Amino acid sequence: MAEAHQAVGFRPSLTSDGAEVELSAPVLQEIYLSGLRSWKRHLSRFWGLTYFVTQAGVQCHHHSSLHP
Repeated sequence: MAEAHQAVGFRPSLTSDGAEVELSAPVLQEIYLSGLRSWKRHLSRFWGLTYFVTQAGVQCHHHSSLHP
């Protein structure tokens, strides 16, 4: 049911000039927000990994300085 509701704002057509796609404003907004969520997730994973690697490096350096 949700797919049918979302398909209302997406209207593809084939003309003699080629293919055309008509998108409504809510559909464009959903596409934009979906991309934004995807990039936020990607960046949070990247920063989480960067933080983990940095902390691991600090811990290794800290432990190696205690044992000469």
